[in-house]
Amino acid sequence: MKLHTTILSVGLLLALAACQSKTPLPSDTGKLPDPSNDSIYAFKKTKISWSDTDYKEVEYDAANVPIRYTTQNLYIQTTNQVRKVVYNFLYASTNRLTRLEASNGSYVTYTYDGDKVKLTQEFSPNGTLTTTYTYQYSLDNKLARVDMAQGEGLNKTETARTFAYDTRGNLTQVVDLSKDDLTGGYREELITRFAGYDSNRNVSNLWQLYPFLPNVTFQQNNPSTVTQFTTGPDGQETQIHQSVYTYQYNGQKYPTAHTQTDAGGTLTATYSYAGL
Repeated sequence: MKLHTTILSVGLLLALAACQSKTPLPSDTGKLPDPSNDSIYAFKKTKISWSDTDYKEVEYDAANVPIRYTTQNLYIQTTNQVRKVVYNFLYASTNRLTRLEASNGSYVTYTYDGDKVKLTQEFSPNGTLTTTYTYQYSLDNKLARVDMAQGEGLNKTETARTFAYDTRGNLTQVVDLSKDDLTGGYREELITRFAGYDSNRNVSNLWQLYPFLPNVTFQQNNPSTVTQFTTGPDGQETQIHQSVYTYQYNGQKYPTAHTQTDAGGTLTATYSYAGL
């Protein structure tokens, strides 16, 4: 029996702790904002920094719509070599995201059903379709499931991810599923649970899922614990990781710092803002 592993990294859902990325910089700058003249385009910025070399930053236009997301990290430890990744968001006149571009020419296109994204397609630099994502929503308009398909024929890989929320609209559980080629059914591979939300503002919502969905809210507030489990053939869950977060806030309830503690030690991140 062949089981596929999940395609999307759980690190995208643990973005509070993650500061790694391998997506290259956008190359087609003819249609994109000029990154050397941010003052013309970016009216607001939010930045989370783990160090001088490791950070994430989101830039917004005057309508508070994200136009650029940058992530940089030290990708070879004990060296000064960094990987800087920039995503540029291209919108229709209605502020509807239609395309996401990356520097090597790879890109993502967006298809809508009403005001909701129903399909995204990821393409390589030579225009080859690599991954197709389809989206399902709950009756209260929350993202409930993403199905992912890569390849064709015998090489086709199909996985899925489901989402559950509390009454305030905060993620409580994400389940990663893999499809069994023989039965056509899906098996739980990984469960991620979020708990202990506070009542302050969350500013990391944008990068909770890739491809980015700016109009989808995953977290209104900030969780104090993120715990991961694997599921055995008998359905028994085994805890494999837990991170505990503590936060500091300013008078506007925006985070100014957070500390993540897990079995590997402690990481501290600081937050900075422009244009609030």
